Amino acid sequence: MNLFEHMDAMAASFTKTDHYIYSQCKKFTTEFAEGSITTITKKHNISQPALTRFAKKLGFTGFNEFQFALAMQIDEGTLEGKEKTPAQSYAEALIETERALSDKVLKPLIDILKESNDIYTSGVNISSLPAKYLDYSLKIVGKYHSEFLSVDSFPAAYPRKSILFLFSAESGIHYQNIYRDRDRNADNTYIVLITLNPKHPLKKKVNQTIVLPKQKTVGIDRNVLPETLSFLMFVDVLVRKLQTKN
Repeated sequence: MNLFEHMDAMAASFTKTDHYIYSQCKKFTTEFAEGSITTITKKHNISQPALTRFAKKLGFTGFNEFQFALAMQIDEGTLEGKEKTPAQSYAEALIETERALSDKVLKPLIDILKESNDIYTSGVNISSLPAKYLDYSLKIVGKYHSEFLSVDSFPAAYPRKSILFLFSAESGIHYQNIYRDRDRNADNTYIVLITLNPKHPLKKKVNQTIVLPKQKTVGIDRNVLPETLSFLMFVDVLVRKLQTKN
C-alpha cells in the first residue's frame, strides 16, 4: 500500500485540517516530499504542529519521517499505482494493522482485561477465525478463563465481571441479541467490537470499538484474506502486549 492509499484508508479518522493537508500533498507531492517545513507551512497556510500531528496519525514519528517515506516512494515509482502481488498486499495489511494498534489504543483494553474474571470471544463466518484464535491464545497464556461463543450460545446474563470480544467486519446483523441483552448485562460485561467498518451499527451498543484499517480489494472479487489477517494481527498484538504488561 503506497502512502496515498494508506491516507485513503485512514481518511475516516481525519480532521478537517488533516483532509486539507492530504489534498495539498496530493496536488503538490514533490514539494511536500522535498520542501522545507518552513516553506510548506507558509505556502499552504498549515502550522508545523498540524503537519506533525498528521504524520503521527499515519504512524510516523514526525513530518520528517513522512517526507522521507514520500520521497522514497516517488523515487521507486510506487505512487503511480503499480500492481502489487498478493504477498505484498497481505504484508501491507499486517503492517497497517500493527501500526494502528498503538499503546494509546490498547492500554485501556488491557487494563480492563486484567480485571475481568471471564473472557468471551465471538465471530460469525470468517470472523469466527480470529475469535477462536483469541480464545486459543488466551488459553495458551494460561492466566485467563476464556471461551468462544457462537451466536446462538450467548448467555442471558454474565454472572461475573466479564469481557466480550465481538469480531465483525461489516454489519453485525447476527448480533441482534446484543441489543436485547445489553442493558441487563451492563454492570457485568464490557463489550469490545473489533471491526473494519468505522460506522458499524453496533458501535452504540458496545463499550469500546477498535476500527482496523480496511484494505483495498485484491483482484476481481472481494478478497477476505487481508481482512482476516488484520483481525489475526490484532490478536497477536493484543496478546503480546498483554504478556508484556504482566
